[in-house]
Amino acid sequence: MNGNSVEKLLRRKAEQLPKAEFALTEQINQQIIKIPMDKRKVIKPVLRVALAILSAVIITFSICFGVSAEFRDTVMSLFRATSSEIVPKIPSNSTDNNTIKLIGKQSIDKIADVSYYNLGGNCVNSLSDNIVSISQTDGSIKYYVIESDGASEITPIVKRITDTVELNGHTLLLDFEYSTLNGKPYYRNIEENFIVGARTTNFVIGFFDKDTVWVEAGTGRQASYNAYYFLYNLKTGEVTDVLDGTIPENKTIETITFSPDKQKLLLSVFNGGWPGEYIYFNAVTRTATSLADLTGIDKVYTCSFFNDNMLYITQYHNELNVNLTSDDYILSGYCYNLNTGEKINLFGTDDSVVYALHGNCIIEKNGVYKIITPSGDEYIVEGIDLGAGYDFLMNADRTKIAILNLSGKSDSLGISEIGIIDLVKKEIKIFERKGYEKITEKGIGWNDSTSLVVYTSNSAFYLYRFK
Repeated sequence: MNGNSVEKLLRRKAEQLPKAEFALTEQINQQIIKIPMDKRKVIKPVLRVALAILSAVIITFSICFGVSAEFRDTVMSLFRATSSEIVPKIPSNSTDNNTIKLIGKQSIDKIADVSYYNLGGNCVNSLSDNIVSISQTDGSIKYYVIESDGASEITPIVKRITDTVELNGHTLLLDFEYSTLNGKPYYRNIEENFIVGARTTNFVIGFFDKDTVWVEAGTGRQASYNAYYFLYNLKTGEVTDVLDGTIPENKTIETITFSPDKQKLLLSVFNGGWPGEYIYFNAVTRTATSLADLTGIDKVYTCSFFNDNMLYITQYHNELNVNLTSDDYILSGYCYNLNTGEKINLFGTDDSVVYALHGNCIIEKNGVYKIITPSGDEYIVEGIDLGAGYDFLMNADRTKIAILNLSGKSDSLGISEIGIIDLVKKEIKIFERKGYEKITEKGIGWNDSTSLVVYTSNSAFYLYRFK
């Protein structure tokens, strides 16, 4: 296929944009972040940070990058359950705060099996890969692996690091734990430290390799806050300031985004104005490159990692300022392969995008919805109006998108419907919920690639395992 043919096919992927709404919660203590993208709305500069944060929670994204010989249209029809989920009443807290009890099960047609767990008083910190972490009154954390009839406690060998680091004239106090949990390395920051009138926040943000972690150290408050990022060797205590000399003179880091393996970084830098600029940094080779020079895409609005080797880039048009109105501000979206330098246009200025995050888009045209993926697949959706107030939440490996109707009558999230868009099976399933109005549901996220978790304020959580 020649270059002109490829270009024509790529243009077909951009059908229309303007309205979109993103929603995502990854941990129980995070609020849902909604970011409007509409030609009738103005996106304020502060939302750039919100989108960067939202993008940063991605762990892995395994996709096939490239353009197929022909874009394939596959119809994805809706299967709606004939029965509803009946959310059970949560029993009174038990006296044993270290017991996770199964309080009920339910199977909803051919969509999902649901298990309901009660913790007897303590609050869940998070549930990930079927591992629950629970804070204790003494400040420690207990870990449990979820089983079919309850949970069993895991007792990892935990090592604690307490150290004092001198960096850029600042004394930085480190205090965190690390170990291996269920075969995977993990860390836990202990607390914030305070020194001589200036607030310092020092915490681990990920493993660079098995012996080294990334640490963010912040000093000062609000406008005078300065953040430093460095590598800390768990065995030797050696500190490596890998970003030294990377940031242009008179500029500072606004946000930082890591690749899933924590070996590549996207640095958003600015000098007091907005927008700033992006720098791509390879922490292994210690090389920094302007993102515009690397990708050939100027006017970058946001950038995040798909996976370790791919970027998702959005672009603004026209001159940016805080008084933009109406059609003066529109985004385009691109995929960029760091290994090959290949670039694909996902959507353009005339597209009507209902949802777009990390390279997967839901586009509406003349009442017809399409799901578009970076691999070149297009899925026509039938049987459901995806633009009718639904929120979407994608799993870590980008194979499923949860559909959430949060318009129910409730003082909490109000999840009146839960569904799934399965990009592998090419099917959409959804079911109604009853009884949720009596429960304070405060968070929702993916447990693993096939199961969703809903947290409540009543020391309970619900696990939805999709079939």
